[in-house]
Amino acid sequence: MKFCRAGAALAGVSVLLMLGLGGAQAADDPCAPKRLDWMLDQEKCGDLVFADVAEIMLTCDDAQMRLRAAAGLGRFRGPEVFASLYRVLEGDRSPLVREAALNAHAAIMRRMSLMPGRETMEACFLVYQFDRYRPNRDRARELLERFEASPQMLAQRSYVSARYRPLAQLQVRASADSKSALIATLQPADAFAIADEFHANDQRTCWFAIETPAGLKGWVCGLQDGREQIATDDVPPRPFVSTVESLAEVANPAQSLKLELRTGKKGDTFRPGEEIVFFVKAAQDCYVTLIYFSPQSGGYMLFPNRDQSDALVRAGTEVRIPAEGSSLNFKASTPGVEEISVIATRFPVEIFPDEEVEPGAVRAIKTGRREMARGIDRLLRYFKTDAWATVHRTIQTKE
Repeated sequence: MKFCRAGAALAGVSVLLMLGLGGAQAADDPCAPKRLDWMLDQEKCGDLVFADVAEIMLTCDDAQMRLRAAAGLGRFRGPEVFASLYRVLEGDRSPLVREAALNAHAAIMRRMSLMPGRETMEACFLVYQFDRYRPNRDRARELLERFEASPQMLAQRSYVSARYRPLAQLQVRASADSKSALIATLQPADAFAIADEFHANDQRTCWFAIETPAGLKGWVCGLQDGREQIATDDVPPRPFVSTVESLAEVANPAQSLKLELRTGKKGDTFRPGEEIVFFVKAAQDCYVTLIYFSPQSGGYMLFPNRDQSDALVRAGTEVRIPAEGSSLNFKASTPGVEEISVIATRFPVEIFPDEEVEPGAVRAIKTGRREMARGIDRLLRYFKTDAWATVHRTIQTKE
């Protein structure tokens, strides 16, 4: 299918990320407090200081400096900071820094009215499932429930669902007290499960009730002086891994949102050069994304588009894509079979992060068929089953 439009041709956009600003203010030590003070004061510099602040947040040995960097970015950064914050939540062993990163996520979402997307859901699930500090997990769950996360996934990915091991020799005590009777000493190769946590745990010290496969029970100090003493090998690269091969496999077995998709021609078969028009209708108000994929030309987001920027489709209203009178024109081109998919959600969702699509009248999708489908599938599985729906069709071009 060809995409025709009146006016100028699409132009690519190049973004230059400048690193290492600071001039005379920058000290030799990248973690110098005065250097960070200067950078956090330069909100007007936008992306020009982002790389350096992110570097401190990710690499500085001083937990207080990492905390300040994470908290500072949450004041004025946009969605581009999510990837760095995710790395903090995934790898930083300081609950205080994780708390700052989680709060930064929440602040950005709230202040900029951003839609939940893969990075947001993944970061919150990672904290909810693996953070040692219970208030961080509770805050992550609060955010996930606000985003209508799947209750099944919340239940399956509880904190106690992972297997743990000591980072070094770890003493097992009779109670949550370092002066209580010593029961045993665990080695880094020993595995155990967490059964409960001490009610008075805080950001610096956390005790956990454990049980080993051999039946040993007791208490261990999993967080001491703000440093983690235990780890898990069960942390996945992402909380949900999709195995679908194409968009046609992205389906909601419990789909309750009624959704319709048709073309303007019976049989969905076209000749080269013939105009193609799509019609979408839903039984209730929802936010719609129309995706086209061809083995020859790749994927495109046909709706929303330049002339139809609002993704909201009102209940019972059939939306024509492209709109009547639009300068956009979709035409059949190379003979073959092409896929059309509609994704509908009851609330706004970021189906594609900005880095995965090219700007334009209709947005070209940079990722391939399988990667695109798996990204969408991974995102939708985070939400309640009554919150999203899909419908798929194929169109054929014949000589």
